[in-house]
Order: sequence, then C-alpha cells, then structure tokens
Amino acid sequence: MGTLQVWLTVIIPVVLGSAFIAGSNILKRLLLGNKQLSPLQFLVIGYGGITALSGLFYVVCYGFTLPPTLLTGFWTAVFCGAGANFIIQFLNAKAASIDAGEVSLTAPLQAMTPGLITILAVALGELPGKVGILGVFLMASASWMLLAKPKKDQQGNVVGYHYFAPLGHTLSLLRLRSLSSEERGRALVVSMALGSAAMGTVGLLFDGLYTRRGVDFQGLVMAMIVLIGSLAVGYAIWYILKPDATPGQVANFRALLTSGRIPVPVAASANPKPATGLLALRVDGRRFLLFVFLFAAVWTLHWFLIQPTFNKAFVAYVGTLKRFHILIAVVLGHFLFQEGEFKRRLWAATLVVAGAICISLDDIPTRLSTRIEGFGF
Repeated sequence: MGTLQVWLTVIIPVVLGSAFIAGSNILKRLLLGNKQLSPLQFLVIGYGGITALSGLFYVVCYGFTLPPTLLTGFWTAVFCGAGANFIIQFLNAKAASIDAGEVSLTAPLQAMTPGLITILAVALGELPGKVGILGVFLMASASWMLLAKPKKDQQGNVVGYHYFAPLGHTLSLLRLRSLSSEERGRALVVSMALGSAAMGTVGLLFDGLYTRRGVDFQGLVMAMIVLIGSLAVGYAIWYILKPDATPGQVANFRALLTSGRIPVPVAASANPKPATGLLALRVDGRRFLLFVFLFAAVWTLHWFLIQPTFNKAFVAYVGTLKRFHILIAVVLGHFLFQEGEFKRRLWAATLVVAGAICISLDDIPTRLSTRIEGFGF
C-alpha cells in the first residue's frame, strides 16, 4: 500500500472519525449534563437512533439481504463486542451525567485502553519490549497527573496539587458517604472512566475481529446494526426493570417519545454548581430531539469512518490514531464548557497519545488479538 493510499484509506478517515468521537462526547455531556434525561433514558433513545440510521442505510444500499461473505466467528465477535460495549457505554453516559464528569477529565482516562491491553498481554504471556514499557509508563504518568488533587485557596483558585492523592483513590471509594458531594462525584467519575477503559481492552480487540470477519462494508454495517441494536434493547429492558430516572425525567422521556419535545425545564436544584459555557444553554422543546439526532448522526459517521480501516491496518495503529480524539475533546471541553485545569489535562492527554504510539510500535494489541483467537474466539 503506497503512502498516498495509506493517507486516503487509513490516516485521514481515522483522524476525521476521531473528531466525530470528540463531537459525540461533547453532545453526550450537553444532553446529560443538564439532567433532563437519565443515563439509561439517553442510551435507549440515542442508541436506538443510531440503530435506526444504520438500518436505514443498510436497507437502501443492500436491501433485506444478509452479507454473503461472513467468515466463521463473525457473530461470536459481534456479540462479545456488544457485551463489552454494554458496560463501556453505560459507564461513559453515567460519568457524563455527573457534575464532575468533565469531558477534559474523562476523555484521557477513558483512553487508557492501550496501556491496560499491555497489562492484559503480560498476564497472558505476551511480554512488551522497551518501547511498550515506555508506553505504559507514559500512560501511568498521565493518569497520575489527572488524578492529582488540586490545592485551592480560600477564593477557590488552584494554587498547587496533592500529587500523592492518587494513592488514596481506592480508599476514597470505600468511604464515599464521608466525602463531600464534589469529592464523591469526582471519585465516581474517575472510577467509571477507568472502568470504561478496562472494558475497552476487550472491545478494541473484538472490534478488529468482527470487522475483518465481516470482510466488506456490508458485513461491517450489519455488525453495527446488531451490536448497537443489542445495546438499545438491553438498556430498554434495564430501564423497564429498574428505572434510574427522577419523576421529572420520566415526564421528559414520555413527552420526548410521544411528541418529540422536552417540556419540563431543568430544576434549579439539579445542578449544585452554576452551569457554565455550553452547559448553560437551555436545550428543551424540539431542540432536544434535534441534538439527540445530531448525536446519533455523529456517532454513526465516526463508526463508518474508522471501522473499515481495521481491514487495512493493524488494530494497534487504528487504536492509536483514534486516541487523537482526546486532544480534541480536552480543547473543546475547555472552550465550550469552560472546564478548568486546561494545561494539566492537555499535558496528560498528550502523554496518553504518546503512550499509545509507543504501544502500537511494540505491536502488543496485534499479538494479543492473535492470542485470543487461539482461545476459540
């Protein structure tokens, strides 16, 4: 494959898709940060919209036919990927609904997947080289930087950081009730972001498997319909059995499904801290449904841009290029939502990207993908 072809078929689509990932994170934060819908409600309607869009695309392009060239193991990879993403997307949505779930904080933590893949590889006997070890060190440094607790003066200005605070993160989860609402929110958000990254080790590997076993674009779209449709149905069943919504959110959800609009404004007590930046935008009426549709469209576009590249490049390379979305997310989070600690979070995001590049050069994800295929997947 020539250099120009690599740029046209791999690098440009993945970088553009990364911009759409950052955009979907911004829209998710906007739609959930105002607390007009609960996380499960958002997941049902958001991923239901993605399923509808991809289903419409499939019928228009291929009719009501199954892909003719699916390879053995395609459906196993799809449903294993769906299981991982069921947890990933819920944790991401839940984190975005919490006041402390700032995009510039969660995006770098959720992107720690390559480092965790390397740790998983070590557990399975695939030892990294010097470059891979450097990548893990860079990612660990980034997470330490993000988890350092800021020191504030009496006016609330950041004057330094408690760099040993990450050591106490696990302990803070054991004493959530004794923490202030701000500290509790941050502890939960960090745990959810890292949990999402951990499940991403499974999701990324199966992404590559079902894309390659789907052979062509028709197989990829079919995988998307089944995977995302499974998420939407699963979240709907979860919501019916154990709803996570307040009475106001229940009223909003019913109105959105029946009339396509959000009638109930956000209660003043819903946000302890004053909303800033784009979060202060009132997104109700039919505008809310427009933003939900925009989220579904942006998410679908990122998938169509990035997933086909798994057939043209190693999983490690595609996964690394995807990490550029965190730099975009940190910048957008600062300027659109006026999120703080910009320089520190930008440095941390840069370390994550650098670490992902080192790990891709060591080819750990590809070796691990081969290893899990040997286990019967």
